[in-house]
Amino acid sequence: MVAAIIVEYTFYPDGAMSEIPNVEHFSLFSGFEKECGGFGRGPNENYVGRNQGSRMGIYSTYADSMTVPYMEIGETGQRTDVKWTTF
Repeated sequence: MVAAIIVEYTFYPDGAMSEIPNVEHFSLFSGFEKECGGFGRGPNENYVGRNQGSRMGIYSTYADSMTVPYMEIGETGQRTDVKWTTF
């Protein structure tokens, strides 16, 4: 099955923002939660403050393995500079 998720938003820069806002959270229908991949920095999680240690490339993983059970609740599994993704 081939499906597309189109994320669309309108951006009105006010001079205070230096980057386009991120799409932080979204949910998928049942059946799309297994294998995922895409072109971006990886293969492991990376964040804006430390993404230079992750190389750009095409990576594939499973959604269940994208989170890390840190002792303190916080962000986990983020990927930066993602140009396209698949589910």
